[in-house]
Amino acid sequence: MNIIPIMLLTVIVILTLLLLIICFKRHKGNNKELNELIQEYRKKIEEVHKDYQSQIDAIEKQHQNIEKQTNDKLQAITEKFTEIEKLRANELEKAALRIATLEKEIAQAIEVGADDAIKARLAEAKELSLKVNGLEHELKLAKDSALASEKLQSKVDELSKQVNSLEEQLEETEEEAEEAQKRRKKIQTAYSQLQEELDKTEKEAKHYLQKFNQTQNNLKHLQKELDIREEALDFVTEVLTAERTNDESVSMLYKNVDSTVDFITGELRECLKSTNNLPISIKNKYFGQALTAWAINKKKTWIQGKITIAFVGEFSAGKTSIVNRLLSQDNPDVPQLPVSTKATTAIPTYITGGISTFYQFVSPNNELKRISPKTFKRVSKEILEQVKGVSSLIQYFVMTYENPHLEKMSILDTPGFNSNDSEDAERTIEVINECDALFWIFDVNAGTVNRASLKIIKEHLKKPLYIVINQIDTKSKSDVDDVETLIRKTLMDEGIIFCGIIRFSKNEPLDIMMDPIHKINRDNSREALLDNLLEYMRNKVKDAKNATKAALQDSNEKEENLTELTNQFGEKLTKLIDDCERVKEIPQFNSRWFSADDYRISQEQFNEFGNLLDEIGNECTLKLNDLFDEQKDVVSELETAWQKHQKAKSQQKKLQDCLDKLEKKKRMLSEARN
Repeated sequence: MNIIPIMLLTVIVILTLLLLIICFKRHKGNNKELNELIQEYRKKIEEVHKDYQSQIDAIEKQHQNIEKQTNDKLQAITEKFTEIEKLRANELEKAALRIATLEKEIAQAIEVGADDAIKARLAEAKELSLKVNGLEHELKLAKDSALASEKLQSKVDELSKQVNSLEEQLEETEEEAEEAQKRRKKIQTAYSQLQEELDKTEKEAKHYLQKFNQTQNNLKHLQKELDIREEALDFVTEVLTAERTNDESVSMLYKNVDSTVDFITGELRECLKSTNNLPISIKNKYFGQALTAWAINKKKTWIQGKITIAFVGEFSAGKTSIVNRLLSQDNPDVPQLPVSTKATTAIPTYITGGISTFYQFVSPNNELKRISPKTFKRVSKEILEQVKGVSSLIQYFVMTYENPHLEKMSILDTPGFNSNDSEDAERTIEVINECDALFWIFDVNAGTVNRASLKIIKEHLKKPLYIVINQIDTKSKSDVDDVETLIRKTLMDEGIIFCGIIRFSKNEPLDIMMDPIHKINRDNSREALLDNLLEYMRNKVKDAKNATKAALQDSNEKEENLTELTNQFGEKLTKLIDDCERVKEIPQFNSRWFSADDYRISQEQFNEFGNLLDEIGNECTLKLNDLFDEQKDVVSELETAWQKHQKAKSQQKKLQDCLDKLEKKKRMLSEARN
């Protein structure tokens, strides 16, 4: 570098001048002493030279490090630009050209970037100029002294030459300093422009990098949405292609339920209709929606013969944690839900006991279909948001697994009601009223019941309701008391009837929950339809038997009456015959010789004959006619009574046959369920 010899030369000149001053001050000393002093200062000059050389080497090394760091920084920028080039090819090409220009200009700037060194050199040059002026004055004095000492004359001449040389070097140094100053200003200007370009380039690079990062984030977001949509598509595909549960007992139950419904809506209904035993009230009670509801309920093996409870409420109120405690009964050896607990239950889910673990869902047409554990576990709010109208695919899930505490109980876990999803609310409301009792879970930290929850409780919940204030371990007793008081007052003000308020947390004894559960009465109203229909049929068969018996009795009475009339008619007819025979015997045959034969009767016989004819003509004939008419009427009545008896007997047989078939259907249902 040009600055190194200049600095060394400056140091040497300064030290030489100092040596001359010392020599002049000690001109009375001998030459030997002067030579020793010169040698001593030469050594010092060499030491200073070495020291400056080491400093210069350090400066050069520092410059190399700066250059390396600059190159590394430029390399890093180049790598970033290369990465961005995939998204912004045109901008990267322009940036690459700018970076190439920057590398050249920065390389030039590094060589002349020591502004402080240049200023120091100018200051030293100025100081040297002052010292040279001083030396000229001393030199003049030395010349005067040298005239007195011839021995020093030669040395003075030599020093004069050195001073002249130094003056020339000083002039050259001043010129170089001026040139360096001009170059420095030029470099500063170029460096400022270069820095502006670099700042602009870095700003653009940051802008492109920001855009690149934003694009990457958008890509990740789109990829996440794509993954969710793919999962939703897989979910819908499996649901649409799911087959009916192939369990033999379930299939047999479904077959028997469908067969029973077909029999009731067909043959039995026609039987009741034809026997005039199907009034509107009976039609509404045992047919139509009531029968459909019974059939749907009958196919739900997971709630048959069990107490069914539903846990409802708002999000994050702790419903699932309570369900898990009920499932385990605080026994760590009893398995809880064999699925990872989600933040929310996306679809109402029945949890029931069985001999193995499997997952099913109930379709809108009330068919029970099985799905894989993977599909069941992937269901989440994000997935369902992609499946519009999920209610057209699934009503609710049924999860079965081995748990001794579910032998006499089924649990319904539900989504939160404050999900801002009307479809969630509709699905939940439809299924929870199938349960025997409802437990509404409130988080004590919520403080009160929100208006949306009050509306749902008041308008839609029809079963016995228990209020559970959960997570009471997070509040003081007085705070919990205040919350309970407020909830109780709010519910009472709204006219909402509830069975009790339960305080609960993970630290509370489980009996606090189990005691109310044990007191729940099972609702048999839907299952009782078949039993009630059987009882109705038995009563109608009994009525038919009584009607048949009454018709038979009436027919027998009519037949006895006819027999009596027939006997009376016979008696009258016999009497008529007897009277006719008597009339026939009254005239006496009289045989004559000279005239035609004739009959003769006496006056007494004539009177008897007339009386008999009157009796035959009046009493017997009229009486027989009356008896005949009576017989005709009785025969008609007997025929009607007999037809009525036959009809009653036929209806009795019809009803009895239907009753027998219905009882057989019930036995088959019981066998299928067991």
